Amino acid sequence: MRLRAGLVAQALEAYRAPLLSRSGALAVQLLRDQLDLALGSAVRSIGDTGLLIRWLSTDMGSADFEAVEALGRLVGRGDAGYFAFRASLLTGERNLLI
Repeated sequence: MRLRAGLVAQALEAYRAPLLSRSGALAVQLLRDQLDLALGSAVRSIGDTGLLIRWLSTDMGSADFEAVEALGRLVGRGDAGYFAFRASLLTGERNLLI
C-alpha cells in the first residue's frame, strides 16, 4: 500500500527482507519478484542517493545493476561508495559463472 501511495522511503523501510524467503511456491516467488521489481524501480526513479544506498544494502537490491548505475550518476563514478557497490555486484556475477 505504501508503494502504491508513492511513499517509497516508507515502503523500503517496511520491506526489510525478501517476502517469505523460504517459500518455493510459484505464486510466492512471483509476488516476491514483482515486489522487488516495483520497489527497485520506484527507488531508482526518485533519484535519492540515500534511498539508493539503502536499497543496494538489502538482499533484494544487492544485485540491482540499474540502481548501481543510478548511484554512479548521482554521486560520480569516482565515489568510493559507488565503487564498493559496483565491486560487490561484479563479484556476485563472477561467482554465478563459476
